[in-house]
Amino acid sequence: MNLSNTVEVYAGGVGSGCNPDKGKCGRSSTRAELARRSFVPLTAAKLLVSKANERAVAASVKGTSTKNNSPFDVLIGMKVGIEVKTLFDGVKHDKITMHPESRERKLAFAHKNRLQRTFTVALDERDGKVYYAKGLKSFRLRNMIETSLKKLGDVIK
Repeated sequence: MNLSNTVEVYAGGVGSGCNPDKGKCGRSSTRAELARRSFVPLTAAKLLVSKANERAVAASVKGTSTKNNSPFDVLIGMKVGIEVKTLFDGVKHDKITMHPESRERKLAFAHKNRLQRTFTVALDERDGKVYYAKGLKSFRLRNMIETSLKKLGDVIK
């Protein structure tokens, strides 16, 4: 007797979204599908705006804009590291993301070079607002402090 001929096994279970009778298995919205829907592509023009924003922040805080692939976008001497994020049209949620690998690289650099403080600055191209927060992580804009480029140099030293 062959057991596989007598028993029909369905993958999934209660709550798995699998319904073999309707030919539907899996969730209707996977994480990858949600990511594709919220993806806003980075174009050459947006890259130029982002780099210009980094230079504007550097000028505001009297710091130095760093080269691409540096852990921080702006350094004030070797005391303060600043990560600059730019939000563009098409972004649906008021948040910025810092991936864990990037954060670890920044923290390792800060520790190795004995930086005294780190900041995250977000420039919202949708409405021209500027936000900052102490530390390095993903933030919702409502959890950051709103300021202006002009005042940024007074709060980040």
